[in-house]
Amino acid sequence: MKKYIKRLYIWGIIVFLVVAASMYTQHLNNRNLIEKNVKEMTSLSVNLLNEKINSWLSPKAQVIDNLGVTFASDNYSDNKKLRLMENMLAENEEFFSIYYGTPDNKMINASGWEPPADFDLRDRPWYKKAVQEESLIFTEAFVNASNDDIIVTIAKPVYDKEKGQLKGVIAGDLSIKTIIDFVKE
Repeated sequence: MKKYIKRLYIWGIIVFLVVAASMYTQHLNNRNLIEKNVKEMTSLSVNLLNEKINSWLSPKAQVIDNLGVTFASDNYSDNKKLRLMENMLAENEEFFSIYYGTPDNKMINASGWEPPADFDLRDRPWYKKAVQEESLIFTEAFVNASNDDIIVTIAKPVYDKEKGQLKGVIAGDLSIKTIIDFVKE
């Protein structure tokens, strides 16, 4: 009888260990599956957010691109450029400002901001990056010269169609606050 009880205990312990090992293995598999699902969901969420931000930014980039094409194809007067930029600024309220800077440090600004005498627009991140990359660009966030807001600028260099030389850079500022408000929605 004692031998029988001893065997029963041993079998009980073996069954317990097998069940415990099985449960632990199942727990690890479940944890790995949950981690994988969380990573996939996070990746999908980031991709969706990226697509939404890109779809929100795309029309704004198109405004700057269109102005660049317009300014490159014609010799508009400064007043006509200003009127076109003012119209675009009024139609696209997400823009903080739209402006045009030339290689000789002249600025036309649709928001009405006048740079100080010692201001060199050619040293600004939007101007440098657009000229360097020779295409439509988005800057990293930086401090706006006119009011110390943090902004992102969409800019495009404008080249003379016939001579191929730089005529200027057209740019539009978006406040980081505007972008964050969009993301919050």
